[in-house]
Amino acid sequence: MESTLESDSVTLAAHWSKPKKHMRRVGVIIIHGIPVGSNGGSTFVSSYPELGDRLAEENGVTSLFMLMRGTADSPGEFSISNWRRDIRSAVDAMAALEEIDSIVLVATSMGGVLALDHAASDERVSGLVLISTPASLESWIHNEKQFMNHVRDVGLLHDPSYPGDTKVWMQEFKTLNPLDVNARLKSIPILVLHGSDDQVVPVSAAHEIQKALGENCEKRIIDNAGHRLRYDPRAVATLFGWFDRFGANPPTGALSTNVPSNT
Repeated sequence: MESTLESDSVTLAAHWSKPKKHMRRVGVIIIHGIPVGSNGGSTFVSSYPELGDRLAEENGVTSLFMLMRGTADSPGEFSISNWRRDIRSAVDAMAALEEIDSIVLVATSMGGVLALDHAASDERVSGLVLISTPASLESWIHNEKQFMNHVRDVGLLHDPSYPGDTKVWMQEFKTLNPLDVNARLKSIPILVLHGSDDQVVPVSAAHEIQKALGENCEKRIIDNAGHRLRYDPRAVATLFGWFDRFGANPPTGALSTNVPSNT
């Protein structure tokens, strides 16, 4: 990718998308999750920047996507604490722009869990979009050896000696509970977007997350869709529609709908 983002002493690969006309004072940070499949992080390099470009064009927002540590072209090693630092650095960079008044995190899967975690204590974040986000990490991490092998297989861990203490590294995952939401998270507009046929994160997670977040949370289920909703035109259209309304109309209560298949 053509740009970079400094996170502590690590230089992350990044992509900025800025609208050519009708600029709104809204900044969007796109946060990826754990890749699916061997070296799956390489697919992030094209698909997420393309989504950012379309958000800029369709919704007039300024968008930033970065590859967090250990992913594809970004150096470093994956850990919860490292990815937390990367998300904070992205928010810092967006907040530093004079033309931005509101920041929204658009996050997928594990990225959604970390977006909830970050937004709970950062008042600069004024909205969230949670895509294919789990309600619990227990099923992912209960077998520590299998999970470690998975993150190595998908290219997030590179140094064979990292982490030095596996138990400490794993313990960070156990501090994350997507359903343990505070008053701040309940007060901001949130879109929960999920595929009805998601084989990685069951659609029940969307129902649990909306229930925890309450009346400011809007839920949309995409019929017959899987995990990678950034490739689904209905999901992308739903995302664009939510941003059209963001900041224009106050929430009127929790909304749950299914987006039907085109067939």
